[in-house]
Amino acid sequence: MTAVNQDAKLTVRTFTLNNRKEIISKIVREVLVLFKVETVGRQGEADYLQLSVINHRLPDTEDGRVVIESKLMLFDLAGHATSFVRRGTGALDEREGAAVNRLIKLNLYHIFCEELDMPQAPWGILHGVRPTKIVHRWIRGGMGEEDIIERLQSDYACSEAKARVIVPMAFRQLPFLAQSDEKTVSVYVGIPFCLTRCLYCSFPSNILPGRKRIAEFSVQNIYVGGGTPTSLPDEAFAEMLNMVYNAFYGPSIVEFTVEAGRPDSITPAKIETMKRLSVSRVSVNPQTMQAKTLHRIGRQHTPEDVVTMFHALREAGIPHINMDLILGLPGETAETTSRCTPWPSSAARACASSWRTSTSSCRPTRRRAACRKLRWPMSRSSACARTTSTARAT
Repeated sequence: MTAVNQDAKLTVRTFTLNNRKEIISKIVREVLVLFKVETVGRQGEADYLQLSVINHRLPDTEDGRVVIESKLMLFDLAGHATSFVRRGTGALDEREGAAVNRLIKLNLYHIFCEELDMPQAPWGILHGVRPTKIVHRWIRGGMGEEDIIERLQSDYACSEAKARVIVPMAFRQLPFLAQSDEKTVSVYVGIPFCLTRCLYCSFPSNILPGRKRIAEFSVQNIYVGGGTPTSLPDEAFAEMLNMVYNAFYGPSIVEFTVEAGRPDSITPAKIETMKRLSVSRVSVNPQTMQAKTLHRIGRQHTPEDVVTMFHALREAGIPHINMDLILGLPGETAETTSRCTPWPSSAARACASSWRTSTSSCRPTRRRAACRKLRWPMSRSSACARTTSTARAT
């Protein structure tokens, strides 16, 4: 095969990968970006019709090391395929998942450099990671400086010059890292203001307004979100919410919202804390009221738990409650969603804010049919929670 021009990017019309896992897709695309491989679409001008990457895990070695075989296939404009295969073996001190990811990346890197004559990268496949973190792990394992330099070259295709930069640096960091352990944390406080905005800046910052302008602002709404804030222990949750209340709550507040997404995170103490600190809206997000789906997506509660949570919040006097559904969860259809578990006749019927899912993201659906009336554990009055940020059920 004719070698690829080192000064030009490689263009293909389509790209395929035999694994849909997000992490595998990410590391493969990191290699493609590193070697300037661009997918231009079926109608674009390209060097090749298609590039395909196929990775397979082979049986582990007798001493338990991971073995990965990677194949790269290039289809020329006439449809003829040329295949390149590379096999790699993990290290004994390497975690299984880390070995799989590294070997896929390293195999593809060697194929591009050795078979397609692409230029080597000074940092090899270390792009996108913090190299000193890897070095620190090896230092803790008892490896010396020269051994680590050699291993960076073999395991990560890092150049010797770059390895001799980061390894001494990692050793110099050890006294500072020794001041911390797995039970200490660092706190980053972000202030999104600057005196001026630099030309290169891409951070979400703003020009600091003057003192008079700052005094003109008042807090209208507070939203404590996550994650799941109510997953904190009772005391930590109360401490956090007290800090938020003391810092921001005032006469201008219209709505104070707390996400309490899952009923298995709610306790009477948390409900009492929210009531005491004037929380006016709680977001309860069952996502589905199908018991099978809850189990399938990893939720550790039942639809009945959602009912109990709702009534507990109502009895505590929380004035507004909103509930979210995700439409299109694995195994669910429009028909199964419409057959939502029926609730006691005392529970009113209401709509909940709804979201439609795709394979890559969740997007709010605006179709009226998506917000169909289902039997939900509402109070004895009826209401419909709109699909907006101010969704309420009263």
